[in-house]
Amino acid sequence: MGFTVGRYAKIWSFKDEGKWGTVNLSVSRKDKETGVYKTDFKDGFVSVVGSAYEAVKGAVIDPKRGLTIRIASCDVTNTYNDAKGNTSFKPHYTLFGIEIPDDNNGSAPAQTKKESKADKVDDFVNIEDGIGDEELPFN
Repeated sequence: MGFTVGRYAKIWSFKDEGKWGTVNLSVSRKDKETGVYKTDFKDGFVSVVGSAYEAVKGAVIDPKRGLTIRIASCDVTNTYNDAKGNTSFKPHYTLFGIEIPDDNNGSAPAQTKKESKADKVDDFVNIEDGIGDEELPFN
């Protein structure tokens, strides 16, 4: 899956370019058979702009453990024009929005399922025993 919205990633370094920046970013996944993490995506020149830039600019990045983030908004283009008018045809990755988990100890936070109203047993209609199908409002 690699670089996509909703994935957890690690930022290893950040270079501030003024109103935007670049990060060294990797996305890994755990192999179900071996339990070893394998890198799906790695790029040293991922642009961060907007709210992603503001979030990374104020964050502390541990050089050994990285900064765990969740990609909230991103884009990939294969044509890029720089300020001098030069055109590049290699992939260009940009982060627009990220979420930094509160528990940023180097691993993604545990996924917890929130109990929704539909999950509660009390919401079901109780039908008394002995009522036949002909008395139900549906067939």
